[in-house]
Amino acid sequence: MPTLILNSTKHNGCAVSLTVDEDINSAVSLKADRDVACAAHPKIDGDDACGVCPKEDEGIDSAVSAAADRDIACAGGTYPGQLTTVGMQQLYDLGVRLRKQYIQEEPFLTPSFNPKEVYIRSTNIVRTIESAKCLVAGLFQQEQTGVVSILTDKAEKEILYPNYHGCKLLKQLIGPRWVGSSTLPDIAADLQSIQKALGVDPQQRLDFILIRDDMVARETHGLPLPTALENWRSLVEQRAVDMIYHIYEPSNRQNLQLCVGPLFDILLTNIENKIQGTTSTPDRKLFLYSVHDTTLMPCLMALGIFDMKWPPYAADITLELYQHRQTNQHYVKVSYIGQDQMIPGCSDVYCPLNEFKKAMAVYTLPDERYYALCDSVADHPKL
Repeated sequence: MPTLILNSTKHNGCAVSLTVDEDINSAVSLKADRDVACAAHPKIDGDDACGVCPKEDEGIDSAVSAAADRDIACAGGTYPGQLTTVGMQQLYDLGVRLRKQYIQEEPFLTPSFNPKEVYIRSTNIVRTIESAKCLVAGLFQQEQTGVVSILTDKAEKEILYPNYHGCKLLKQLIGPRWVGSSTLPDIAADLQSIQKALGVDPQQRLDFILIRDDMVARETHGLPLPTALENWRSLVEQRAVDMIYHIYEPSNRQNLQLCVGPLFDILLTNIENKIQGTTSTPDRKLFLYSVHDTTLMPCLMALGIFDMKWPPYAADITLELYQHRQTNQHYVKVSYIGQDQMIPGCSDVYCPLNEFKKAMAVYTLPDERYYALCDSVADHPKL
């Protein structure tokens, strides 16, 4: 029962590794695909090209931000935050890679799309929905035996990204950290230097995450970087990660709980239902979720495998459920960008299910507990 989660900012594949001792029951892949066309970004060096959109999930409601973006057309005629043809191809290629792993090398999925086997869920953002479509097209080569439905949820109820709009406590805890991340002494000093080098007004809203988004989008699409930015490449990457690490503050368990707790609960529930045979869809084999890089990073932090690098386009986290043929014991294997990961608290890469559930329990939040915490603002003093 694979679960694939796509991130609408980055792309990667998911790996399935089988041995003679295990049968694959489930795989979960968290994927990132945020390939954007253009955005409201400060002009750099007189450049009139659109850059990269401010992230919709930075302290505001994604749906509201996306709707606002659609009112701002770039010079080329498209709108900020769209999936480009390069991004579409990356997602299609990821689907082809999954087809090879799940259909051709190991006949796990049927060769054509079957809605009984595949569940698809996306945030209600155009590019995440488009990402899911492109991946499914590559995975099943546009062969299907049923309607391809992509499910979404209301913005205020969305749990596939840290929802500052829907969770009051999360906004209270992390909102100020978004604002403060650019004012940390080392980051602020470097930002001032780069603004001067780029000729950007010091009063212009700019931070290393926005600069990185613009820089990576340009490089991915073969567009030139401003000359002044070329020597700052590694520092921009480092400072963007420093900012996001400060924002999520993984040492604060509750921060990560509110960011990914409900998603972890869904993943564990999917696994448990498959094992117990209690699901209403016994033929379900693949769960596909299309999300964001700001979903992947707190997931990586909570799993204890964040490498202090921003996920590349098409990055994915894959969780695979195995069952030992002789003992019937279940195991979970986690990989990130195709590389197997040793999860802290697990005795092996093939993590016994009870160990994996214990490791995940630290951050897992059922819906009832999540919403209760989100509304408990009065119990937490403002920072």
